[in-house]
Amino acid sequence: MLKSSKRISLIIIIVAGLILSGSLFMIFVGNTTEVLVATQDVKANTKIKESMFTTERVDTASLPDNYLSADSAKDVVGYYTYIGFTKGSVISKSNIATSAKKASGAIEKGKTLLTISAENLPTGIQSGDKVNIIIGANTDSGNKVVLTYQNIDVSNIYVDDEGSITGLEVSVTPEQSQKIVYAKLNGELSISLLPINYKDINLPIIDEGGFLDTSSSSTATDTNTSEAQ
Repeated sequence: MLKSSKRISLIIIIVAGLILSGSLFMIFVGNTTEVLVATQDVKANTKIKESMFTTERVDTASLPDNYLSADSAKDVVGYYTYIGFTKGSVISKSNIATSAKKASGAIEKGKTLLTISAENLPTGIQSGDKVNIIIGANTDSGNKVVLTYQNIDVSNIYVDDEGSITGLEVSVTPEQSQKIVYAKLNGELSISLLPINYKDINLPIIDEGGFLDTSSSSTATDTNTSEAQ
């Protein structure tokens, strides 16, 4: 009987402990919210990456009114910061730039964001990739020329209802933008996806007279690029 009483007492203690632990857990969870918390200092007009934040449970009473919940994690990646945030701070909607603010405040100096459409875009291309833009057009003299703009940043992609990529947003200079649009209207435009750490190589402008001229390979890319612009 004594052993049975001890067992019953032990079971009661264990059950009571579990109930108490569960109650404390529910009280804690009930008063907290899982939110986005910065893992590093980030300046304004910076493109947001997954590595810049994590999810943590924080006391609900201490949260700002416009905090971003953990469910927003995937949504904010790729946007730009409107107001920077510091390591350990809760990220709020005020930190995230709207598309209008992004367009006006997050563009690199000397560049412009250009939307282009092209057929047969490379499979798997994503925002943040780099591409070469190859343009071909007719000159006033009737000759056809082909030139390449290298290492162009892709800032956004556009897809149709079926998920197929229909266009790109790229960061180019105003001069490059003019020539790309001209080629789109009067010539041909092609996009090639670049590998990571691609380095610019010598790609001289090609015309009908120099297409088979191997000596043209010694021409500096920088010279041709400046001429193209």
